[in-house]
Amino acid sequence: VATEVFRRAPNGASFVARVYNELGLRMCVVDQTVEAMLGFRTAAALTDIPHEDLVMWDCGGGSFQLVRTNLCGSAGKFSMHLGRLGDSVANAMLLKLQGREAANCASPNPVSLREAELLIEALEQEMPEAPDWLRDSSGVV
Repeated sequence: VATEVFRRAPNGASFVARVYNELGLRMCVVDQTVEAMLGFRTAAALTDIPHEDLVMWDCGGGSFQLVRTNLCGSAGKFSMHLGRLGDSVANAMLLKLQGREAANCASPNPVSLREAELLIEALEQEMPEAPDWLRDSSGVV
């Protein structure tokens, strides 16, 4: 299964084809909704938390997904909060704030308090508005 990096990359589809042609491995580029559902089902399978209490968060290199069962809707329905801000995006934003080049450093660490505050401001500008179901959630496991 291939996710955000393959969805965004100009050569994503050709790379998937090359992997199949050279190695015989079938890859499937999935959309973010499928990625979110796979994450939720994986989290549900690996925990004893009842599905109705589970909120799954997946922050990958290029995207994030938050998923929970839709308590107000039909069985098998889910609420999702999806976005294109993954950890590599946040790292790139932080390096830019620091005036550093990604090619010249492996990590933005150490991070000053001011840099962290600036990053939070930048991420808040880019982050989609949180849905009501997420704002009303409580508890962390």
